[in-house]
Amino acid sequence: MRNFEKTRKQRSEHVMEMLAHTPTTDILSQVEKASNNGQLITHVAITPEVAHDLLTLNKDNRPPDYTVITRYKDFMLADKWFFTGDVIRISKTGKLLDAQQRLLAIIESGIPQTMHIQTGIDDEAFAVIDSGRTRSGADALALAGYKDVNVLAAAIKATIYLQGFSVTGLALFNCSSGQGMKKT
Repeated sequence: MRNFEKTRKQRSEHVMEMLAHTPTTDILSQVEKASNNGQLITHVAITPEVAHDLLTLNKDNRPPDYTVITRYKDFMLADKWFFTGDVIRISKTGKLLDAQQRLLAIIESGIPQTMHIQTGIDDEAFAVIDSGRTRSGADALALAGYKDVNVLAAAIKATIYLQGFSVTGLALFNCSSGQGMKKT
């Protein structure tokens, strides 16, 4: 069974396996050395093994988008994926900030790709990095640590709609105060 045909639970387990992966290449030591100065590592051959190793740095990221990964993988398999100068971004604290989908597509396709790796980026930059698609409400909830984020985001949206709130007309208050959401 291919990874993209798995259930959501199996996909989550697949991601957790990648995080538990024992590195087999020297890429993480190269990244650590470059991170001291925030250096760019140019023209790196990202093999499936290197991609696995880099994904061990993938902490606090949104869930993988298997539609995007499949599209990238198909481009790679059809030899239509090109080196564009896009970088793999790694923070000062060693977190993978960008390239999750590309790295997973390399693993799935089995085809190495050339990419640059930029190190030393502030962790706060994650909020503004364009990583291939707009972050959804479900993504924001996942990053905040909630479970069943798609259902939760849909429920919140339905509640806002049914109670007559508009997104621009909402003031969110500290829920511990008991005020919750209030029309403005």
